[in-house]
Parts: sequence; C-alpha cells; structure tokens
Amino acid sequence: MVQSNLLQEIQGKINNAYISAFSTVAKHIWLQYWPYVIIFIIIIIAGIILQILMLRSGRHNRLSPGFNRLVGSLTYFFFFGLLFIITYWTFGAQIVDELWLAIFGAIAFPVTGIFLRWIKFWYYKK
Repeated sequence: MVQSNLLQEIQGKINNAYISAFSTVAKHIWLQYWPYVIIFIIIIIAGIILQILMLRSGRHNRLSPGFNRLVGSLTYFFFFGLLFIITYWTFGAQIVDELWLAIFGAIAFPVTGIFLRWIKFWYYKK
C-alpha cells in the first residue's frame, strides 16, 4: 500500500513537471511568434467562411481536400485540448495517462465531425 502511494506520488510529480515544461515552452513560443499565429488563424477562419459561402451558393465548389483536413485536424486539436485542460483543472495530474488520452481522442473525434457539420463546413453525409 505504501509503495503504491509512493509510486502515485512520483508519477504525479513527473506529470506536473511535463505539464509545467510544456506550458513554459508554449508561453515562450506564443510570446515570440504571436503575430504569425494570429495571421495563420485569420487565414484559416477566412477559408472556413469562404467554404461555407461557396456551399450556400448551391454549386458545391470545394476547397482542396488538404485544406479540409487542416481545418478538421485543427478543430480536433482544439476539442482534444479543451477536454484535456478541463479535466486537468478538475482532476489534476492523474489524467496524464495513455488511457485518458485515448478517451479524449475518442470523444474529440466525433465531436469534431458533429461541429463541422453543424456549422456546415463539412456537408458530407455519414
């Protein structure tokens, strides 16, 4: 029992160190490259709006499959990160585990599809 608690404590400290290092790197990158990140996000949002307007015109003109994959993967990353941040704030470092990451992925994948169909970016049927 004592060994189990000690191992959990060590794992918690390792997880906290990883998350602290990741947040430090993310803050450093953001402070240095924020204009480029903002420009990238604006271009992606403009492409999404263009895609939706083209679809509503009724001609079903599409942007490239690569752009659709980019939007899908960024949306997936957003929902995955949102799930991770919420559960990390709620439960702490114990959620940094392969099982939890797989669960987050299994939740974020269908949510991404539902969201992109809901905003009418993807018009594909199931």
